[in-house]
Amino acid sequence: MIGLAIVGAIALAGVLALIVENLSRNRRTRAPRPHQASFRLLSYLPLAIVLLGAVLGLGLGLSEAPTPSASRLAPPLPKHRVEVILRVSLTVPMLVGDNVVDAEVTLAQLGLQSTARSRPSSTVPAGAVIAQSPGEGSSVMSGSTVSLTVSTGQSG
Repeated sequence: MIGLAIVGAIALAGVLALIVENLSRNRRTRAPRPHQASFRLLSYLPLAIVLLGAVLGLGLGLSEAPTPSASRLAPPLPKHRVEVILRVSLTVPMLVGDNVVDAEVTLAQLGLQSTARSRPSSTVPAGAVIAQSPGEGSSVMSGSTVSLTVSTGQSG
């Protein structure tokens, strides 16, 4: 960067030297057409302005913007979590007669919830599902709850 500033300063000095030389030559020779000399001088002016801007910009370090830290690039992310829940329609399987643990695992694997309540039964062994709601073949949305009635065996 400093090398470019030095080159720009030398180029600017050269352009300014040409302008001064043309001015002094016009005064010495008293050119018969001074407007031609003025046009020649004006042709160097845009180059002088560009080079002066480059020298000032590079020499003062204005062309290098400081790199912003990551915290200033974007606002902080919110601390809230967004969850996308995909609901699909499922068919409830036949669970009556299954062990309650097996029935609950089957429902969980399908994406369904389960609740269990107990009831004595003289015909169904303890731990087996006596009834379910909704029944086998019913269509429910994933995440729905299936109620299981579980046998406690024969009562007393």
